[in-house]
Parts: sequence; C-alpha cells; structure tokens
Amino acid sequence: MTEFVDLINSIDLKNSECLNSEPNQEITNILKEDEDTNFITSDTDEQLLVNIQFKQKVRVHSIIVRAEGDGTGPQMMKVFQNQFSFGFEEAQSLKPTHKFKLIKRAITEGKLIRFKMVRFSNVGSLHLFFENNLGGGKVTKIKQITVVGVPLETANISKIQSVEEKK
Repeated sequence: MTEFVDLINSIDLKNSECLNSEPNQEITNILKEDEDTNFITSDTDEQLLVNIQFKQKVRVHSIIVRAEGDGTGPQMMKVFQNQFSFGFEEAQSLKPTHKFKLIKRAITEGKLIRFKMVRFSNVGSLHLFFENNLGGGKVTKIKQITVVGVPLETANISKIQSVEEKK
C-alpha cells in the first residue's frame, strides 16, 4: 500500500508564488510548517492564487488548508494542474480539474481534502485559486497549505550506461 507524505520536500519553493498577497508575505509562510504566526493575507480583494511548482512529478492524494474560524478563511477553492503560466485570467476562464467548497470546520481543524487521484497522478505544478472567503469580506487569510501525496520515481541519469559502455 502506498504511504502518503507531506510533499514539502518536493516543492520548488523558489519558483512557487502566491498572487494578490500583501507585500512582503512569502509563499513559504504557508507551505512550511513553522510557527503558528505565519500566514498569507489577500491584498486588493478577497482572491488569492497559489501556484505551487514541484521539483519532480508527484501524485497528489489530498491537501490540507488551515485558516482561522473568523470568516477570513477561504471558501471556494478551484484546483488546476500542470499550467505553464497561470494567473487570475486563466483561473477565471479555464475549467478547474477539481472544485471544492470549504467549510469552517475543515479549515480550522486541518481536515484532509481528498482529490480524485486518477486526475492528479502526474503533477508538475498545482494551482489553487481561492475565489472568496467564508465571511464574504474583502480579506482572505490562509495559515497553512499542506500538499499530501507521493513523489514519482525519476531516473537517475548519472547511473544510466549506454549499451556500448557495458560491453
């Protein structure tokens, strides 16, 4: 049986980003499990777009989104995958791979939000569009996002020998 893990070590943090977050807030605030004081807050409106790039292909099983229970937590989450360039225009015009209506209990208790693995079996990038929040206000706040799954095996090119070398 496959053992699912937190995919933080498979995430390319340098090439991952959160669009429409307040200035000086980094994506690492919510992807790494550090202190309880880390978070990301939306800037100009309630929408946030989290673009997660992986170092290698992964199979995504589920995600955990943690937020406060004060109404600023996200409500509608649209999930896209394997997009080369992804912004708000694409998030609003393309059909998502998955769509979830988050509830207060799930985000305050850090419940697993399960994906249909057949749809997320070869993921190079994951794009999470948080369209609105539970309170209907202009600010959305996320404390943590954990992506759960398994890294896919990759060939180690340094160990591959040509047929000629083996003779």
